[in-house]
Amino acid sequence: MKNWPKRDTGKLPDFIVCGFQKCGTSALSENLNQHSDISIARTSHVKVNLSHGKEINYFSCVNPSTNYVGIRWYKSHFKNDGKLWGYCSPNYSMYEVDCVTDKMLEVLENTKFIFSIRNPIYRAFSAYNHYMQLYVNNNIKFGDWEIDKTFLENLKFYPHVFGKKYMETLKLYENKFGRDRMHITIQERLYSDVHEYNKMFKFLNIDNFHIINEEIHSRTYDRELSPVEINFLKKYYKDDVIELFDWLGYEIEEWKEFVK
Repeated sequence: MKNWPKRDTGKLPDFIVCGFQKCGTSALSENLNQHSDISIARTSHVKVNLSHGKEINYFSCVNPSTNYVGIRWYKSHFKNDGKLWGYCSPNYSMYEVDCVTDKMLEVLENTKFIFSIRNPIYRAFSAYNHYMQLYVNNNIKFGDWEIDKTFLENLKFYPHVFGKKYMETLKLYENKFGRDRMHITIQERLYSDVHEYNKMFKFLNIDNFHIINEEIHSRTYDRELSPVEINFLKKYYKDDVIELFDWLGYEIEEWKEFVK
């Protein structure tokens, strides 16, 4: 009998970039792929066209796009070729995170999680502008926010859409998977500090690598944040950022509005 080579049926991902939204996850999906020991998975599934196949969203609980396809389909995206395979799905840190992590617990035993964070004042404004541009340019609307309300009105009435805070999500992942399976990277440092990528590579137990940083999805805004908006957002996020700094064990000096 002829010994046919075994077909590679895939594996579970070695790591997932879980977010946060508008914190450079698209850049990470491109730039991490430069490392010779890393491959970033994409999917051709029709319901992931909007993210160009980047956000597989297998564990999503709100408007799940691909999880009904099945675990064999999911594992087929990650090859047994000696490389570390991962992907980026910022939805995993945004919507019904408790449900998302429960689904992950059923499947993922050793997968590591990377979170990119950004000054929440500018993350929120970037998210609002992104959603507005999707609506104006493509007639696509995500979430139950209102087009005719201002940025701050939407933040007050629909904080779950634009006003996401970090610590609730980070503590959920910590409680369910442990801190040692989590890595936090600072979006503001991805473009200025070569060590920020090397910290990720150390977390993934691979050699350092010089990344040629490509900024992806850099958006232009019709206006800048007003002093009134900045002051409101500073107060809105203050307690969460103080808790984040305590959890990290250091202040993020680039976040000038929150540093003492």
